[in-house]
Amino acid sequence: MKKTSRTKIVVLAILISSFGLFSGCNGKDTTDAFHNNVQNEDALSSSGGVHFLSNYIEQEQINFEPKKEVVVSRGIYVTANRAGGTNYMNDLLAFCNSTEVNSMVIDVKTDKGEITFKGIPQADEMGISENFIPDVPGLMKTLQDNNIYPIARIVCFKDNGAFEKFPELYIKDENGAIWRDSSSLKSAWLNPYNKDAWDYILYVAKAAAQVGFKEIQFDYIRFDTSPRLKTADFGDTQGKSRKEIILEFTKYAMEQLKPYGVNVSADVYGTVINSDVDAEIVGQDYTEMARVLDYICPMVYPSHYADNTMGIDHPDVHPYDTIYQSMLLSNKRLEAIGVDEHKAIVRPWLQDFTASWLSKYIKYGGKERKEQIQGVYDAGLSEWILWDASVRYDAEGLELATGSSVNVTSGAAF
Repeated sequence: MKKTSRTKIVVLAILISSFGLFSGCNGKDTTDAFHNNVQNEDALSSSGGVHFLSNYIEQEQINFEPKKEVVVSRGIYVTANRAGGTNYMNDLLAFCNSTEVNSMVIDVKTDKGEITFKGIPQADEMGISENFIPDVPGLMKTLQDNNIYPIARIVCFKDNGAFEKFPELYIKDENGAIWRDSSSLKSAWLNPYNKDAWDYILYVAKAAAQVGFKEIQFDYIRFDTSPRLKTADFGDTQGKSRKEIILEFTKYAMEQLKPYGVNVSADVYGTVINSDVDAEIVGQDYTEMARVLDYICPMVYPSHYADNTMGIDHPDVHPYDTIYQSMLLSNKRLEAIGVDEHKAIVRPWLQDFTASWLSKYIKYGGKERKEQIQGVYDAGLSEWILWDASVRYDAEGLELATGSSVNVTSGAAF
């Protein structure tokens, strides 16, 4: 790729600090913490409907030293629509305030490539931002007032948002067209070997940090699982394996986000804990990523394990055993990291949905929720996140706040 192309994306990332964002959750304009990098508006040029500085400008050091917040996180996944809707959010807050749940993982960049709020000028001009969360500073303030730890979910490489503007950032097929995954032949993927694509992802992550999210959680920080990917064109890979390049991106993201004082986490397949084959396919090296990240979040949903995995005949039918055994394997895997070395906190994703598509499954409710959480604790861990794509949670099986009723729910699904 030509250097001028990389310049465009790098500058796109730093324009966040140049042009400013919203006020932070504390009511103070977060852009005050940054130097103004733009000295001459005439230096702006236009490319593809997006304005870029014509020359590369280094991002200056932030004027403050934000402190990372330490939270024992017990969380839930929340769509941007739910987060941005007042009635829905009121239901979710009531649910959290009545239970042990103290964190929300909220969509900021989706697998469609959508950015879920307006206010980042370049993203708005590109047409990739939506008004799902109309008042991000207000949301951050509300979460802060309710002692809810806000985590921004940033989908990395699965991205349908920008291939028309920046096709050079994407994986290509053997004919030079945008490669599509095999699940639907509709989803495009940013090229993990393209470092301009890294900056594009981090452009959004930095914006999320600036508006008040305390943690950046990368999802789809991997390659697609399709065998068709073997014929895809990644450009110059420099002979690096999938695991090597994903680890490089992880290190780069940590470095780039360090000045913002946010924690950084990543979602990984649960099977990469015990399957080197799966780790090679998706490019996730569990141990090495844990050496870098603040948190690592294996998706150990019982429904996602094949029969007889870990000696369990039908994992979905045995929620406690599946979570407990997977977390014991995680502990064993991470023993390779020395006691004096940095090691990510393990915060697994737990199943809060019924996998009715399986031939052997059970309905998941409070009992199954409690069993999975107990499996986490019995393995010596203390954090977890519940996943329900419909964002419909109830308190059964959770620890309740004093005086709360077990009938508390998060309201109707969105």
